[in-house]
Amino acid sequence: MSTYIKYSINISPKIVKIFYINKEEKSSKLESVLMGFTVLISILFSVGLFIVLPFFIGEFFRKIVGIESNTVIAIFEGFARITIFILYLVLISKMKDIQRTFMYHGAEHKCINCIEHGMELNLENVKKSSRLHKRCGTSFLFLVMAVSVVIFMLIQVEAPLTRLLIRILLLPVIAGVSYEVLKLAGKSENALVDLISKPGLAIQRMTTKEPDDAMIEVAIQSVEAVFDWRAYEEENFGKSIGKPICDGSGFSHKKIASIFHPPIIVLRARTSSGSEDMASSGINSSRRVWGRENWP
Repeated sequence: MSTYIKYSINISPKIVKIFYINKEEKSSKLESVLMGFTVLISILFSVGLFIVLPFFIGEFFRKIVGIESNTVIAIFEGFARITIFILYLVLISKMKDIQRTFMYHGAEHKCINCIEHGMELNLENVKKSSRLHKRCGTSFLFLVMAVSVVIFMLIQVEAPLTRLLIRILLLPVIAGVSYEVLKLAGKSENALVDLISKPGLAIQRMTTKEPDDAMIEVAIQSVEAVFDWRAYEEENFGKSIGKPICDGSGFSHKKIASIFHPPIIVLRARTSSGSEDMASSGINSSRRVWGRENWP
């Protein structure tokens, strides 16, 4: 009887591990399908809200006022599109989760501005950096709407449905032109380019908020994980910073773990010898994201 119990405990982690690997594979496939569906719905929603709706508002305005000029209607559509965008931001900014997202957005910008101004990436320097950035996605969205007005004015079609279809098909072209303008704005200090950037920076005051210290620490660690900012500063500013910023800074890995719990299922099974076997969902127990002593 005791032999049977000992044998069962010894093999149970392997069984559990196989079970969770299979479960993770199924979950991964389901997540991929759901993600694809979410992206599709998001694209359709965005096209409907920012392209189709302003188009019909413009056509309604054409009939009410009696204006036949497609150029005037294209300009009116542009104003309608920007108004809808700002109202959309105002509405979603009332949600608590979105408010926190905007704070993390601000933390991200502050980190990038800190690096691009040649400062060491630490809490004090990031806190005094600006939360606005010329190459932000918010500025890109505004440029898309502004560039679309110009392109829709240049390409005119009389048939309403054909005109709507062309507006949708031209979206990749508009996005490409807007991206090039955004890149130019990030590199140039030209007065005209700065003027073009100002509306996007103004809207960023809605989509970025001042983060707290914990959020800044998360942003710093995120930058550390994906970008060698020390090499960047050495190349562009001649600065050589050797130590990782988390050494000696008082940063708590437990704090960041409490914000982002790693998606790992871990089971502990105590063996007859008193030690613990670890079984996790497809992740070797010797390779954990956080040390066990640092888990919240």
